Amino acid sequence: MLVWFMARLFGYSLTGLVNGINRSENQKKSNIQIDVMFNVAATIEHPILGEAIERINNKNDEFYKTEKGKKHLDKSSGDRQILDKKEWREKLIENYKKKHKDTNDYVKDDTRYVWERIRFNIKNNILWKNGEVFFGDVITHTVSVPYKYNDEDSFFSAFPAEVEIRLNVVNGIIKLQVGNFHKNSTPKFLQEEGLATYQTWYTVASLPLMYIAYGIPTQYLNPCAEAMDSWWELWHSGKASKESQEKWRKEWQQINKEIKDYEYVSSRPSDETLDKESFRIISDFGNKLKAYRQQAGEDLKSNQDKSEDKGYTPAFLRDDSTEYTNKYLHVSIIDYNEYKENKGKYMFSDYWEEHP
Repeated sequence: MLVWFMARLFGYSLTGLVNGINRSENQKKSNIQIDVMFNVAATIEHPILGEAIERINNKNDEFYKTEKGKKHLDKSSGDRQILDKKEWREKLIENYKKKHKDTNDYVKDDTRYVWERIRFNIKNNILWKNGEVFFGDVITHTVSVPYKYNDEDSFFSAFPAEVEIRLNVVNGIIKLQVGNFHKNSTPKFLQEEGLATYQTWYTVASLPLMYIAYGIPTQYLNPCAEAMDSWWELWHSGKASKESQEKWRKEWQQINKEIKDYEYVSSRPSDETLDKESFRIISDFGNKLKAYRQQAGEDLKSNQDKSEDKGYTPAFLRDDSTEYTNKYLHVSIIDYNEYKENKGKYMFSDYWEEHP
Protein backbone atom coordinates (compact mmCIF):
# COMPACT_ATOMS: atom_id res chain seq x y z
CA MET A 1 0.00 0.00 0.00
CA LEU A 2 2.84 2.40 0.90
CA VAL A 3 4.63 1.68 -2.39
CA TRP A 4 1.40 2.24 -4.31
CA PHE A 5 0.81 5.55 -2.50
CA MET A 6 4.36 6.78 -3.19
CA ALA A 7 4.04 5.79 -6.84
CA ARG A 8 0.79 7.73 -7.18
CA LEU A 9 2.15 10.71 -5.26
CA PHE A 10 5.29 11.17 -7.35
CA GLY A 11 3.88 9.96 -10.66
CA TYR A 12 6.06 6.88 -11.02
CA SER A 13 4.98 3.57 -12.35
CA LEU A 14 5.60 0.73 -9.92
CA THR A 15 8.21 -0.70 -12.29
CA GLY A 16 10.04 2.61 -12.43
CA LEU A 17 9.95 2.94 -8.67
CA VAL A 18 11.36 -0.55 -8.14
CA ASN A 19 14.03 0.05 -10.79
CA GLY A 20 14.94 3.31 -9.04
CA ILE A 21 15.39 1.45 -5.76
CA ASN A 22 17.55 -1.16 -7.49
CA ARG A 23 19.66 1.58 -9.09
CA SER A 24 20.08 3.23 -5.72
CA GLU A 25 21.29 -0.05 -4.24
CA ASN A 26 23.76 -0.56 -7.08
CA GLN A 27 25.05 2.99 -6.70
CA LYS A 28 25.63 2.35 -3.00
CA LYS A 29 27.84 -0.58 -3.98
CA SER A 30 29.92 1.44 -6.48
CA ASN A 31 33.68 1.22 -6.06
CA ILE A 32 35.32 3.04 -8.98
CA GLN A 33 38.74 4.66 -9.21
CA ILE A 34 39.53 7.21 -11.92
CA ASP A 35 43.14 8.34 -12.22
CA VAL A 36 43.65 11.35 -14.44
CA MET A 37 46.83 13.07 -15.55
CA PHE A 38 46.87 16.08 -17.84
CA ASN A 39 49.93 17.52 -19.50
CA VAL A 40 50.33 21.13 -18.37
CA ALA A 41 53.19 21.79 -20.81
CA ALA A 42 51.37 20.53 -23.92
CA THR A 43 48.20 22.39 -22.91
CA ILE A 44 50.09 25.67 -22.51
CA GLU A 45 51.77 25.07 -25.87
CA HIS A 46 48.41 24.50 -27.59
CA PRO A 47 47.91 26.83 -30.62
CA ILE A 48 44.72 28.31 -29.12
CA LEU A 49 46.79 30.14 -26.48
CA GLY A 50 49.22 31.48 -29.09
CA GLU A 51 46.26 32.87 -31.03
CA ALA A 52 44.93 34.49 -27.85
CA ILE A 53 48.28 36.21 -27.23
CA GLU A 54 48.28 37.53 -30.80
CA ARG A 55 44.79 38.99 -30.28
CA ILE A 56 45.93 40.71 -27.06
CA ASN A 57 49.07 42.09 -28.71
CA ASN A 58 46.99 43.45 -31.59
CA LYS A 59 44.57 45.09 -29.15
CA ASN A 60 47.48 46.66 -27.30
CA ASP A 61 48.97 47.95 -30.58
CA GLU A 62 45.62 49.61 -31.33
CA PHE A 63 45.55 51.08 -27.81
CA TYR A 64 49.03 52.63 -28.19
CA LYS A 65 47.84 54.49 -31.29
CA THR A 66 45.17 56.33 -29.28
CA GLU A 67 45.81 59.53 -27.30
CA LYS A 68 45.41 57.61 -24.04
CA GLY A 69 47.86 55.00 -25.25
CA LYS A 70 50.41 57.61 -26.28
CA LYS A 71 50.23 59.19 -22.83
CA HIS A 72 50.78 55.76 -21.28
CA LEU A 73 53.90 55.28 -23.42
CA ASP A 74 55.23 58.68 -22.35
CA LYS A 75 54.81 57.77 -18.67
CA SER A 76 56.39 54.33 -19.14
CA SER A 77 59.35 55.59 -21.20
CA GLY A 78 58.02 53.90 -24.31
CA ASP A 79 57.70 50.47 -22.70
CA ARG A 80 55.14 48.56 -24.77
CA GLN A 81 53.34 45.67 -23.08
CA ILE A 82 53.74 43.21 -25.94
CA LEU A 83 54.13 39.54 -25.06
CA ASP A 84 56.55 37.16 -26.71
CA LYS A 85 54.61 33.88 -27.07
CA LYS A 86 57.60 31.59 -26.58
CA GLU A 87 58.87 33.43 -23.49
CA TRP A 88 55.35 33.66 -22.06
CA ARG A 89 54.73 29.93 -22.42
CA GLU A 90 58.11 28.97 -20.97
CA LYS A 91 57.58 31.21 -17.95
CA LEU A 92 54.12 29.75 -17.33
CA ILE A 93 55.49 26.19 -17.34
CA GLU A 94 58.36 27.09 -15.02
CA ASN A 95 56.00 28.93 -12.64
CA TYR A 96 53.69 25.90 -12.56
CA LYS A 97 56.67 23.79 -11.49
CA LYS A 98 57.60 26.33 -8.80
CA LYS A 99 54.04 26.58 -7.51
CA HIS A 100 53.43 22.84 -7.45
CA LYS A 101 57.05 21.80 -6.79
CA ASP A 102 56.96 19.39 -9.72
CA THR A 103 60.34 18.47 -11.19
CA ASN A 104 59.05 15.70 -13.49
CA ASP A 105 59.72 17.47 -16.78
CA TYR A 106 60.76 15.48 -19.87
CA VAL A 107 60.50 15.40 -23.64
CA LYS A 108 59.40 12.38 -25.67
CA ASP A 109 58.67 12.27 -29.41
CA ASP A 110 59.00 16.07 -29.63
CA THR A 111 56.36 16.59 -26.92
CA ARG A 112 57.16 18.11 -23.54
CA TYR A 113 55.49 16.46 -20.54
CA VAL A 114 54.76 18.08 -17.17
CA TRP A 115 51.92 16.11 -15.57
CA GLU A 116 49.24 17.22 -13.13
CA ARG A 117 47.83 14.17 -11.33
CA ILE A 118 44.40 13.71 -9.74
CA ARG A 119 42.70 10.63 -8.33
CA PHE A 120 38.93 10.35 -7.99
CA ASN A 121 37.26 7.50 -6.11
CA ILE A 122 33.53 6.80 -5.99
CA LYS A 123 32.85 4.51 -3.06
CA ASN A 124 29.30 3.76 -1.92
CA ASN A 125 28.11 6.71 -4.04
CA ILE A 126 30.45 9.14 -2.22
CA LEU A 127 33.02 11.07 -4.28
CA TRP A 128 36.62 11.26 -3.05
CA LYS A 129 39.31 13.48 -4.57
CA ASN A 130 42.97 12.78 -3.81
CA GLY A 131 42.04 10.80 -0.72
CA GLU A 132 39.52 13.25 0.76
CA VAL A 133 35.73 13.40 0.52
CA PHE A 134 34.86 16.01 -2.11
CA PHE A 135 31.61 17.75 -1.23
CA GLY A 136 31.36 19.44 -4.63
CA ASP A 137 29.77 16.21 -5.88
CA VAL A 138 31.15 16.72 -9.40
CA ILE A 139 34.31 15.32 -10.98
CA THR A 140 36.29 18.50 -11.50
CA HIS A 141 39.77 19.93 -10.97
CA THR A 142 41.26 23.33 -11.82
CA VAL A 143 44.87 24.51 -11.86
CA SER A 144 45.84 28.19 -12.02
CA VAL A 145 49.22 28.91 -13.62
CA PRO A 146 50.64 32.45 -13.06
CA TYR A 147 52.74 34.30 -15.63
CA LYS A 148 54.25 36.45 -12.89
CA TYR A 149 55.20 34.61 -9.71
CA ASN A 150 55.05 35.88 -6.11
CA ASP A 151 55.96 39.57 -5.96
CA GLU A 152 56.47 40.19 -9.66
CA ASP A 153 54.23 42.95 -10.99
CA SER A 154 52.10 42.42 -14.08
CA PHE A 155 50.55 44.95 -16.42
CA PHE A 156 47.85 42.41 -17.21
CA SER A 157 44.98 41.14 -15.08
CA ALA A 158 43.36 37.73 -15.51
CA PHE A 159 44.43 36.10 -18.80
CA PRO A 160 47.28 36.25 -19.86
CA ALA A 161 48.64 37.06 -16.37
CA GLU A 162 47.18 33.73 -15.33
CA VAL A 163 46.14 30.68 -17.33
CA GLU A 164 43.61 28.25 -15.92
CA ILE A 165 43.47 24.60 -16.89
CA ARG A 166 40.45 22.63 -15.78
CA LEU A 167 39.22 19.08 -16.02
CA ASN A 168 35.47 18.42 -15.86
CA VAL A 169 33.15 15.50 -16.40
CA VAL A 170 29.99 16.90 -17.99
CA ASN A 171 27.32 15.16 -20.08
CA GLY A 172 29.27 11.93 -19.67
CA ILE A 173 32.45 13.34 -21.24
CA ILE A 174 35.83 14.05 -19.63
CA LYS A 175 36.91 17.48 -20.89
CA LEU A 176 40.35 19.04 -20.54
CA GLN A 177 39.94 22.77 -21.09
CA VAL A 178 42.07 25.90 -21.02
CA GLY A 179 41.01 29.51 -20.33
CA ASN A 180 39.72 31.67 -18.61
CA PHE A 181 39.57 33.95 -21.66
CA HIS A 182 38.22 37.48 -21.45
CA LYS A 183 36.73 39.68 -24.13
CA ASN A 184 40.07 40.69 -25.65
CA SER A 185 41.43 37.15 -25.87
CA THR A 186 38.36 35.00 -26.59
CA PRO A 187 38.58 32.63 -29.57
CA LYS A 188 34.88 33.05 -30.36
CA PHE A 189 32.06 35.56 -30.05
CA LEU A 190 28.43 34.48 -30.15
CA GLN A 191 27.39 38.12 -29.87
CA GLU A 192 29.96 40.91 -30.06
CA GLU A 193 27.84 44.04 -30.07
CA GLY A 194 26.40 45.54 -26.89
CA LEU A 195 26.48 43.10 -23.99
CA ALA A 196 28.76 40.52 -25.56
CA THR A 197 28.57 36.74 -25.25
CA TYR A 198 31.88 35.01 -25.84
CA GLN A 199 33.77 31.77 -25.28
CA THR A 200 35.79 31.61 -22.06
CA TRP A 201 37.01 27.99 -22.20
CA TYR A 202 38.44 25.91 -25.03
CA THR A 203 38.42 22.09 -25.01
CA VAL A 204 41.94 20.80 -25.68
CA ALA A 205 41.13 17.09 -25.29
CA SER A 206 38.13 14.98 -24.35
CA LEU A 207 37.12 11.39 -23.72
CA PRO A 208 33.56 9.94 -23.60
CA LEU A 209 33.64 8.43 -20.12
CA MET A 210 30.24 6.76 -20.37
CA TYR A 211 31.36 4.76 -23.42
CA ILE A 212 34.38 3.19 -21.72
CA ALA A 213 33.48 2.50 -18.07
CA TYR A 214 30.25 1.23 -16.53
CA GLY A 215 29.18 1.33 -12.89
CA ILE A 216 29.65 5.06 -12.28
CA PRO A 217 26.59 6.57 -10.50
CA THR A 218 24.88 8.65 -13.17
CA GLN A 219 24.87 11.92 -11.21
CA TYR A 220 28.66 11.95 -11.65
CA LEU A 221 28.19 11.93 -15.44
CA ASN A 222 26.86 15.45 -14.75
CA PRO A 223 24.12 16.14 -17.35
CA CYS A 224 24.08 19.89 -18.00
CA ALA A 225 22.30 21.67 -20.85
CA GLU A 226 24.36 24.85 -20.37
CA ALA A 227 27.55 22.92 -21.17
CA MET A 228 26.37 22.44 -24.76
CA ASP A 229 27.43 24.82 -27.55
CA SER A 230 23.99 24.46 -29.12
CA TRP A 231 22.33 25.78 -25.93
CA TRP A 232 24.41 28.96 -26.04
CA GLU A 233 23.92 29.36 -29.77
CA LEU A 234 20.16 29.09 -29.27
CA TRP A 235 19.71 31.42 -26.31
CA HIS A 236 22.64 33.85 -26.42
CA SER A 237 23.75 34.35 -30.01
CA GLY A 238 20.92 36.68 -30.96
CA LYS A 239 20.25 34.36 -33.91
CA ALA A 240 17.67 31.96 -32.49
CA SER A 241 15.77 30.02 -35.12
CA LYS A 242 13.67 26.89 -35.48
CA GLU A 243 16.76 25.11 -36.79
CA SER A 244 18.92 26.06 -33.79
CA GLN A 245 16.10 25.16 -31.41
CA GLU A 246 15.68 21.76 -33.08
CA LYS A 247 19.44 21.17 -33.02
CA TRP A 248 19.65 21.83 -29.28
CA ARG A 249 16.53 19.76 -28.53
CA LYS A 250 17.86 16.72 -30.42
CA GLU A 251 21.32 16.92 -28.81
CA TRP A 252 19.86 17.29 -25.32
CA GLN A 253 17.45 14.42 -25.86
CA GLN A 254 20.33 12.26 -27.10
CA ILE A 255 22.42 13.00 -24.01
CA ASN A 256 19.54 12.12 -21.69
CA LYS A 257 18.81 8.94 -23.64
CA GLU A 258 22.45 7.84 -23.43
CA ILE A 259 22.59 8.49 -19.68
CA LYS A 260 19.38 6.52 -19.23
CA ASP A 261 20.85 3.66 -21.30
CA TYR A 262 24.07 3.83 -19.29
CA GLU A 263 22.11 3.63 -16.07
CA TYR A 264 20.19 0.60 -17.38
CA VAL A 265 23.39 -1.36 -18.07
CA SER A 266 25.17 -0.23 -14.91
CA SER A 267 22.23 -1.10 -12.65
CA ARG A 268 22.16 -4.76 -13.63
CA PRO A 269 23.79 -7.15 -11.13
CA SER A 270 27.23 -8.23 -12.34
CA ASP A 271 26.38 -11.92 -11.87
CA GLU A 272 23.28 -11.63 -14.08
CA THR A 273 23.41 -12.51 -17.78
CA LEU A 274 23.09 -9.46 -20.02
CA ASP A 275 19.71 -9.16 -21.68
CA LYS A 276 19.03 -8.11 -25.27
CA GLU A 277 18.65 -4.43 -24.34
CA SER A 278 21.99 -4.37 -22.51
CA PHE A 279 23.72 -5.92 -25.53
CA ARG A 280 22.14 -3.29 -27.77
CA ILE A 281 23.33 -0.43 -25.55
CA ILE A 282 26.87 -1.78 -25.15
CA SER A 283 27.14 -2.34 -28.90
CA ASP A 284 25.84 1.17 -29.60
CA PHE A 285 28.32 2.74 -27.17
CA GLY A 286 31.13 0.65 -28.65
CA ASN A 287 30.36 1.88 -32.17
CA LYS A 288 30.20 5.49 -30.95
CA LEU A 289 33.55 5.11 -29.17
CA LYS A 290 35.06 3.67 -32.35
CA ALA A 291 33.75 6.63 -34.37
CA TYR A 292 35.06 9.05 -31.74
CA ARG A 293 38.52 7.50 -31.86
CA GLN A 294 38.57 7.60 -35.66
CA GLN A 295 37.74 11.29 -35.48
CA ALA A 296 40.45 11.85 -32.84
CA GLY A 297 43.00 10.07 -35.03
CA GLU A 298 45.87 7.83 -34.04
CA ASP A 299 46.83 10.20 -31.24
CA LEU A 300 44.39 8.54 -28.79
CA LYS A 301 45.81 5.25 -27.52
CA SER A 302 44.34 2.58 -25.27
CA ASN A 303 45.78 -0.37 -23.37
CA GLN A 304 43.20 -2.40 -25.28
CA ASP A 305 45.28 -1.71 -28.41
CA LYS A 306 48.36 -3.50 -27.13
CA SER A 307 47.50 -6.79 -28.79
CA GLU A 308 47.07 -4.99 -32.11
CA ASP A 309 49.91 -2.48 -31.78
CA LYS A 310 52.94 -4.17 -30.26
CA GLY A 311 54.92 -0.97 -30.51
CA TYR A 312 52.83 0.75 -27.86
CA THR A 313 52.89 0.11 -24.12
CA PRO A 314 51.11 2.58 -21.79
CA ALA A 315 53.41 3.95 -19.14
CA PHE A 316 51.13 2.84 -16.33
CA LEU A 317 49.74 -0.34 -17.88
CA ARG A 318 47.69 -2.56 -15.59
CA ASP A 319 45.72 -5.46 -17.00
CA ASP A 320 42.81 -4.81 -14.64
CA SER A 321 42.28 -1.19 -15.73
CA THR A 322 40.91 0.62 -18.77
CA GLU A 323 43.33 3.25 -20.04
CA TYR A 324 43.25 5.95 -22.70
CA THR A 325 46.02 8.43 -23.36
CA ASN A 326 47.32 11.06 -25.75
CA LYS A 327 49.84 13.87 -25.36
CA TYR A 328 47.35 15.97 -23.38
CA LEU A 329 45.43 13.51 -21.26
CA HIS A 330 45.88 10.13 -19.57
CA VAL A 331 42.87 8.41 -17.98
CA SER A 332 42.97 5.11 -16.11
CA ILE A 333 39.78 3.55 -14.69
CA ILE A 334 39.32 0.50 -12.52
CA ASP A 335 36.11 -0.97 -11.10
CA TYR A 336 37.23 -2.70 -7.91
CA ASN A 337 34.00 -4.67 -7.65
CA GLU A 338 34.65 -6.14 -11.09
CA TYR A 339 38.34 -6.61 -10.28
CA LYS A 340 37.54 -8.59 -7.14
CA GLU A 341 35.00 -10.68 -9.02
CA ASN A 342 37.44 -11.47 -11.84
CA LYS A 343 40.57 -11.91 -9.74
CA GLY A 344 39.12 -13.13 -6.45
CA LYS A 345 39.52 -16.80 -7.29
CA TYR A 346 43.30 -16.45 -7.30
CA MET A 347 43.67 -13.41 -5.06
CA PHE A 348 43.09 -15.32 -1.83
CA SER A 349 43.57 -18.98 -2.77
CA ASP A 350 46.72 -21.10 -2.44
CA TYR A 351 46.30 -22.87 -5.78
CA TRP A 352 46.46 -22.14 -9.49
CA GLU A 353 44.45 -23.82 -12.21
CA GLU A 354 46.06 -24.15 -15.62
CA HIS A 355 43.97 -23.36 -18.67
CA PRO A 356 44.30 -24.80 -22.17
